[in-house]
Amino acid sequence: MSAEAYELRADRLGWPADEPLLDRLHRWAELEPDRTCLERLHVAPWGQMEAVPFTAPALLAGAGRAAGALRAAGVGEGDRVVLCLPNREEFVHAFLGAQWLGAYPVPLPSIHAMGASATLLERARGVVASCAPAALMADAATLSGLSVLDVDELRGLPLLDAAALEGEAPPRRRARPEEPAYLQYTSGSTAAPRGVVVTHRNAAANVAAISKQGRLEEGDRFLSWLPAYHDMGLVGMLLQPLYNGSRLLWMSTEDFRSRPPVWLKAMSAFGATISGAPNFAYRLCLRIAGDRVLEGLDLRRWRAALCGGEQVNPATMRAFLEKFAPCGLRPTALFPVYGLAEATLSVTFPEPGAPMSVDRVDRRALADGRAVPAAPEAPAAELVGLGRELTGHRVRICHPETGVELEERRTGEVVFSGPSVTAGYHGEPPRPPGSALRTGDLGYLAGGQLYVVDRIKDLIIVGGRNVSPSDVERTAQVEGVRMGRAAALGVPDPEQGTEALVVLVEPETRNPEGLEGPAALRARIDRAVQEGHGLAPREVLVLPAGTLERTSSGKLMRRRMRDRYLSGELAPLALG
Repeated sequence: MSAEAYELRADRLGWPADEPLLDRLHRWAELEPDRTCLERLHVAPWGQMEAVPFTAPALLAGAGRAAGALRAAGVGEGDRVVLCLPNREEFVHAFLGAQWLGAYPVPLPSIHAMGASATLLERARGVVASCAPAALMADAATLSGLSVLDVDELRGLPLLDAAALEGEAPPRRRARPEEPAYLQYTSGSTAAPRGVVVTHRNAAANVAAISKQGRLEEGDRFLSWLPAYHDMGLVGMLLQPLYNGSRLLWMSTEDFRSRPPVWLKAMSAFGATISGAPNFAYRLCLRIAGDRVLEGLDLRRWRAALCGGEQVNPATMRAFLEKFAPCGLRPTALFPVYGLAEATLSVTFPEPGAPMSVDRVDRRALADGRAVPAAPEAPAAELVGLGRELTGHRVRICHPETGVELEERRTGEVVFSGPSVTAGYHGEPPRPPGSALRTGDLGYLAGGQLYVVDRIKDLIIVGGRNVSPSDVERTAQVEGVRMGRAAALGVPDPEQGTEALVVLVEPETRNPEGLEGPAALRARIDRAVQEGHGLAPREVLVLPAGTLERTSSGKLMRRRMRDRYLSGELAPLALG
């Protein structure tokens, strides 16, 4: 069945396509009051799992209590409400409770997600200064962490415990589709985080397009540990089933971080069909899933294993499929996707039932802007196909400076248009209605599929060649380098009037000295990069574990690491 012929259940019922989530959830509550729409998964320390069910009426009752508590705290229409909450039903109550009043929820990490109060504070104070919220709602641990810190941005701000709300539900304000639904702060991987203004129409359009492109079935069961402050976790895994009447099994992000195999065990135990994560999560499961994890694991029902949020590594996806194929994982289950917060979430989505597509292109031609299929022995970059443009949307590849649309297999800026394109950033002039979104990503189209090379801002320009840092980082992932712990940076080279390549890595933590010590590891990386890219790094630094910084969503902060390198702040391990 084509995407155009596919019809959502809500379409068949004649419900408005662009209605706000609260209106949609009230419809489900009236139509199917006893149906479970959300289950919170409890994972005991010894591994036993229990799913606690919630119906639409139960979630709406919690939203009404949250709305009452927020109104009592002085929150009104148009105000912002920061939510520092883990994956629990209280997040849904607070998110919907703010919308109940016509306020805008602003999801942020909880102290559990960030791992330290100082890291949480740095993130929270920047967002609070940006959006000037009327209240902050959090779990008890986060409130405790924030309360001991005397911070100007938080002084006088009502701090509410989401688990102790007893407010009476006020009259519900009916939102219009064109009004803001929430603020989604960007990860800050290439610039300071900014609050993306997502309207109710944006959210409904993106969810509907994903559902049609992915052929969402009435019997589908979502499972997610992704944090709700990240767009993939919020839109792709939480709003999606709530809008469409599917069922979500919601895990704690902390349960995954402490015991990654519990994700796969839950997929098996509950027969989930749709789940997803960034590339690092698949890589982590590969690393630590031994024979005891594989024993009894049944992944036959997993039909959509989405991979997005960071660049998809084809080697990771192949290895994941190979390792878990004996557990029933099908080749067609791998779903590499592409999106960004400014597009609400998704930009492209694969064809259901098709295997993952990998394009092997000539590395030197790619540096000159041409995605030419590589000869068997030529140095090549492997790029994963990220699917086709969403139904009702359009993807183009344009010259980054002139804006001229480019032909197939020519690299340029990915430009996205359609109803999912958001209104702009909070506190900045709004994007004109109907305008296209310049994503800032370098990519190309081939056979109708999108392939993304890298962030344009991150490209390293060496002697007129555009070098993809992600491609160099994959090459630098030699034996002895910790999985996903390599960074390629461009630094000024005044003598040559161009940029020089610097590679930073962390060694495998099970052997902090590397296989033969940092000096041998450095030499092996230098040789691999020269052979693969025809480019000699100015320097390769082997750094202590935990040095390479990442955003709250796991993206490598190359610009931050570049600044630290140039300031002389980085201290490599002794060569020995």
